[in-house]
Amino acid sequence: MAGASEEGEGYGGDEVLAEARVRTEEDLHLDLLTVSLSVHHLWPIALNSELEFTSICIAGRDHELGHLAQRPTITLRLRDQTAWEAARPGLMEMRIGRRVFPTFNVRVEGLLLDGLYTIFLDLMPNGQSVYKYRNGFWVPLHTTKPYPLPNQASLICVPRVAVRLGSVMMACGVDFSFVKITADTSPPIFVHRGQAYVPRYHIVRHLTAEEVAVRQQSGVCRNGLLARLECVGTYVIPGMAFVAVNDYHSRHIADLKREARRGFAH
Repeated sequence: MAGASEEGEGYGGDEVLAEARVRTEEDLHLDLLTVSLSVHHLWPIALNSELEFTSICIAGRDHELGHLAQRPTITLRLRDQTAWEAARPGLMEMRIGRRVFPTFNVRVEGLLLDGLYTIFLDLMPNGQSVYKYRNGFWVPLHTTKPYPLPNQASLICVPRVAVRLGSVMMACGVDFSFVKITADTSPPIFVHRGQAYVPRYHIVRHLTAEEVAVRQQSGVCRNGLLARLECVGTYVIPGMAFVAVNDYHSRHIADLKREARRGFAH
């Protein structure tokens, strides 16, 4: 124990470990941001469907190889689906500067039990149009706002426990109840007022040392950090579309949120 203490003091002890953890978290965040930016941010035409609350894989290895049945079909299910469904036939509204409710929490199926995963999210705009509330409906205007902005710090949300076993994720789900949206270009996650979005869930698997070595030797990925990640897939649930607002416009939505979670501090 004395030797361990002296060694810890010689190398900075807990301070060194804390710095190492910060560097690791920063590196992972940059890797995840790179994954997010590699997927096109516009709403695919194929999503204009009646699938509503069925998750759809729109990018990644699972999207490319799904028809070959080389891995179990990965499915995401909303924990608060009933609350999201209650907004129909209108469009869900989320207040800027507050926590989102209903939440973005999901259950996940089809992961490898002993695989290490990170599931994080960003937002995909439903086109570049700005919407205005007229006669009880949200209608697109000719005004457009590009998304995302050049400042990339506020694009993604990563759970507090970023890396977990597939078995744990499937048993416990993924908690995004902390997510807030903001009109500022600083975290947590940026939105334009009046623009409609749908959350995108990105799943990456942290490769084993053996898998990383094979990748690096084959030259599949020259980026040393990204070589440690497999982009399993990017998934959306079309029924989660919402519009970002300063104040609620639909009385139905306002009443729905008040009744569903009285006293909820957004």
